[in-house]
Amino acid sequence: MPKQKYQFNLESLAFTRVKRGAKHYFILLLRYFLASVALAILSYIVYSFFSDTPREKQLANDNIQLEEYLNKLNERYQQVTAVLEDIRQRDDHIYRTIFEAEPAHNDEQEAERVVTNLYKELQDKGSVSIVDRTSNLLNDVMSDVTSVTGTFDTLINLAQDSTNLLRSIPALLPIARSSSIRVAAPFATCIHPFYKVLKMHSGVDFAASIGTPVRATADGVVKSIVSSKRGHGNTVILEHGNGYETVYAHLDAMRVRTGQKVSSGAIIGTVGNTGMSIAPHLHYEVHLRGEAVDPLHYFFLDLTPLTLAELAQSALQSGQSLD
Repeated sequence: MPKQKYQFNLESLAFTRVKRGAKHYFILLLRYFLASVALAILSYIVYSFFSDTPREKQLANDNIQLEEYLNKLNERYQQVTAVLEDIRQRDDHIYRTIFEAEPAHNDEQEAERVVTNLYKELQDKGSVSIVDRTSNLLNDVMSDVTSVTGTFDTLINLAQDSTNLLRSIPALLPIARSSSIRVAAPFATCIHPFYKVLKMHSGVDFAASIGTPVRATADGVVKSIVSSKRGHGNTVILEHGNGYETVYAHLDAMRVRTGQKVSSGAIIGTVGNTGMSIAPHLHYEVHLRGEAVDPLHYFFLDLTPLTLAELAQSALQSGQSLD
């Protein structure tokens, strides 16, 4: 039986029973309802501080997946970049050495444009959009790489067909790589070892022991032989055609004769210390149409771009030539 409520009546001086109507029960029910809502809200707030909601967990999982996918895209990007860099370096060698022209590159401007557009899209549309955009961009780049590689291979085949031109380019090292050699002086302004003044050194000095074989760097004909104890000492000059000539100086022995035809890689003499030389070495020059050019630009058949760069860097550390 429900508990009854009484109140004291001042007029009758007696306790009378309080009658409860529908309004009373409605207010009571409303109070309980509001208290329940307040408790639910408070519980939700406390729960949100210490635990993630299902939506937040879903977003966190989506972020992890996006991060993993971006890492995969970055790996693909690095691979594509490496391939493009290799193609660019080989392309540079072809333009500079075979076609005698400076290649034009817009890589930096194109990269800046692409990155700017990607960041703008990230601000406008969010991370999901940039992932999709990056994926599509990499697919396009891979397609371009395939196309460029095919074109490059075609260019190589065409160049290989130009046998006479290629054979005239001095693309080998004058001393075999298996020998213990180093570049002692570069194609640059150096201190003359005897006069102690700055003078243009029109070739490259390869330090090597006396008797080390010296080889022709391209097919050609022996233009002249000089046997001397002064200047460049014992010297062999080869004429290769298409405007190319090479000079091999300070030789010990000379194993060719004037007018003799030599093939690329043939031994024409040995390293010596003849003429104005302060140590055993080979002084090697490349002439193109009568002008001396840097021989290090032509060793693409023997050296990779990285090895060639290291060789050039070591050459710059010497400020004095050996002749």
